[in-house]
Amino acid sequence: METQNLETNPYAYLEREEFSSERYKISIKNLPKYYGVNEMKKLLNDKLKLASNKIKFPKRNNPFIFVSFRSEDDRENGIKTINGYKWKGKVLSAHVAMPAPDPLVKRRNEQDDEDASAKKIKVDDRPQEERLKLSTVPLCDTPYDEQVNSIQCVPINAGTVGNFLIIGAILKLNNIAIRCMRLKY
Repeated sequence: METQNLETNPYAYLEREEFSSERYKISIKNLPKYYGVNEMKKLLNDKLKLASNKIKFPKRNNPFIFVSFRSEDDRENGIKTINGYKWKGKVLSAHVAMPAPDPLVKRRNEQDDEDASAKKIKVDDRPQEERLKLSTVPLCDTPYDEQVNSIQCVPINAGTVGNFLIIGAILKLNNIAIRCMRLKY
């Protein structure tokens, strides 16, 4: 039971003994509009003397980044140092970031969901010719008299496009002049 929970839980890797950079991750927000990747690394590691392990830039010149540390103490020190620090006219703020889900487990869970939904799809085993006939002419197997009766017995509520089509079909069936006009054009 517990091994299955570890296989389906995308955050189970945080409970293992081995190191994970996601465990001690912070997000730094309110970054300037333009900054370089190396410039940010130098600021964190050289100028502020933080022991950052990994820096994730979601996009180039994004207003926030993620920084990982090796321990809880380093992370707390990083948050204290960065909060309120003024860099390029912007006051930086740092917060503890939520860990990202394990992409492999997430992908497996999505595949399991797709497999489950694929089982629910009903397969139409009728021949292609019959499916085509029913999709293009749904009343093809119904005798003409029943087709006319089914059209005339439909209750009409004015105001919808479908009802206007039904009224047009009834007029066409009952009015010879309209049928002749259609044959001319």
